[in-house]
Parts: sequence; structure tokens; C-alpha cells
Amino acid sequence: MGRIGGPAAALAARRRQLICVAACLAFGGIYLLPMRLGVVCGESMSPTLRDGQVFVMRRAGARSRLVRGDIVVLKMGKEYYVKRVYALAGDIVSGLDWVETEGRPDYIATPEEVRELPKLARARPGVGRFIRLTVPRGHVFVLGDAVSSSYDSRQFGPVPMSRVCGRVIGPLPRAREDGSCPPARAREKAEDRREQARRLWD
Repeated sequence: MGRIGGPAAALAARRRQLICVAACLAFGGIYLLPMRLGVVCGESMSPTLRDGQVFVMRRAGARSRLVRGDIVVLKMGKEYYVKRVYALAGDIVSGLDWVETEGRPDYIATPEEVRELPKLARARPGVGRFIRLTVPRGHVFVLGDAVSSSYDSRQFGPVPMSRVCGRVIGPLPRAREDGSCPPARAREKAEDRREQARRLWD
């Protein structure tokens, strides 16, 4: 009688080992890739990013640097958020505090409004308290593009850079009903919004 299993069993076992190793390497490669895909939940970043839209994110690294106008993915507890960087460490965010946010502006003032809002707040206390918030070192202040429906730094405050998972490169184009893809103009729109955010600080 020959040995149980024989060469065929040994070959099959070896093949299973190779498949396991290949699977582990593939999984590890995907995990280590600098690019990731994500899905937008909600309309807080509309019209730039819509609910259910798939986007490409570049993972944040130790040397990653953000600029005003970047769209980032944040991890706050067990939740993930997609927001736009409004202010960087050292920047001053001015606006009106309606008490609910405990020292953080509910209404963000434009550079033109910064001169007039303090006078308005003194003359009409009911509109809120004028405050200036300095973004701490190692933090960013983020907002949603749809400000009226966004949960962002006005509620949870400046975000530590350690909670920034990565920067959104752009959305994937949605297919039309006939299966074709529309012209890729989403990235151009995102760049326009980014440039608008930068101009607020020029």
C-alpha cells in the first residue's frame, strides 16, 4: 500500500498554501494602497458630492499637508465624515455664536462681515455673540459645502490632524441610464469650490 494521500495530496496542500499566501498579499496590498474608495452618505457636501456618490481618497500620511479648500475624510469616534477644510492651524474663524455650540461660531462671517458683525451683535444681542476662534496647532476647522444641513466644526470644534484619514481626490462619474459615463467635470467643480475657499483668506 502506498502512503495515504501521496504526491497528489501534497500537491493540493501546497496549492492551498500558495492560494492563501497570494490572498494575504493581495489583501495587504489593497490595505497598503495610498488610494481608497469611499461612498458619500448624506447631502452635507452637495453640490460637490452627492449622497451615494463614490469618491477616490488619498490616504493621509505623516508628511501630508492640507490646504484650505481641500475635501477630507474624518474619523470621529465610530463615524466617518466628508468635509471641506475651511481654516488651518493659527487661522482665526470669526462669526456669531448662538450659545448652543459653546464658544464656536454657528454663523461663519465673511471677511467683509467681520467689521460689521461686532457692531450688530452689540446693538442687537438677540442675533448672537460675536467671537473669534483661533484654530489650535495640529488642528483644522472644517465645514460642509451645504452649510445649512452640515454637522461640522461649528458643532464638534476644530479637528485634530490625527483624525484626518485622507484627502478626497474627486468623485467617480455616475453612469447614465444607458450605461455610458458623462463628461468628467466633477473634479473641475471641486477645484472651483476649493479656489473659492482659498480666496476668503487672500
